[in-house]
Amino acid sequence: MKRAMSRRKFPPVPTPQPPRSFERARPNQLWQTDLFTFVLKRENRRVHLVAFMDDHSRFIVGYGLHATASSALVREVFEAAISNFGAPRKC
Repeated sequence: MKRAMSRRKFPPVPTPQPPRSFERARPNQLWQTDLFTFVLKRENRRVHLVAFMDDHSRFIVGYGLHATASSALVREVFEAAISNFGAPRKC
């Protein structure tokens, strides 16, 4: 098949590359964050979970659960994580 494709001037099929890892070499070099939204069915309420995770160890360095999503919520959780674990080297 490869020979037939090369005769017809088709571009070569690329070989799949292994997945790349972006994990940092040491703890507290980089934190990742995400905001999740959940619905509490019994109370029919929406809540927002903010979490900060260390990229090297996958340890949750800070989290917060609130009824409203706002930048104040993210900032409050971030400042609490910094006071507990120190500032990451890269934000």
